[in-house]
Amino acid sequence: DLIYFSSVPENNRLVHKLKEKSCEFIAVDRHDLDLFVRKTDVVLIGPGLGRSPDARLLVNHLLQNYPGSRFVLDADALHLVDPRLLGSNCIITPHRPEFKAIFGCAASRSQVLAMAKKYGCIIALKGKKDYVSNGAELKVNLTGNAGMTKGGTGDVLAGLTAALACTNDLFLAARAAVFLNGFSGDRLYERAGYMYDAADLIAELPRAMKWCRDF
Repeated sequence: DLIYFSSVPENNRLVHKLKEKSCEFIAVDRHDLDLFVRKTDVVLIGPGLGRSPDARLLVNHLLQNYPGSRFVLDADALHLVDPRLLGSNCIITPHRPEFKAIFGCAASRSQVLAMAKKYGCIIALKGKKDYVSNGAELKVNLTGNAGMTKGGTGDVLAGLTAALACTNDLFLAARAAVFLNGFSGDRLYERAGYMYDAADLIAELPRAMKWCRDF
């Protein structure tokens, strides 16, 4: 599958270096984003975005102008988004502080259900227990362990959620993503304890998915 990738100007050097080693993505200039959003199955916004005024404008511009596109919001985007622009085309993947930053209330099982219903979006709250809701239903995920508190594991979940959302119902994609991400972490824990990182998690995901298919 083809991936379009756009980042902040400070990362352009890194992007070009990655491009020399990979043909799996096309780098898109920030000014051309509107053109490419129309071509995508899902738009993931947030990891590495920063919290500048320009970033805030970008996040809310995309949500406001492309209500027919599918979005996954994570990381910095969760501190910038106007929740009134969220809708059934949006999955957000906050941890507890990010949830409070968006909605102004403490994260809890009941508030995940209430905020998903109020704003019509899908919320996947990350934590010791993951709570996933579309406002009508709420599911609890128990896979995962403390090794997944390391930096980058949330980005893995966001990317996996976006990938699954390309061809699946968004609520199903969010539920499957938190399960698979945590299940991969549990498989790694069985082999190495907490001595694994986000790169190990990425490498484990295909094996975890194969196990689920073959089960």
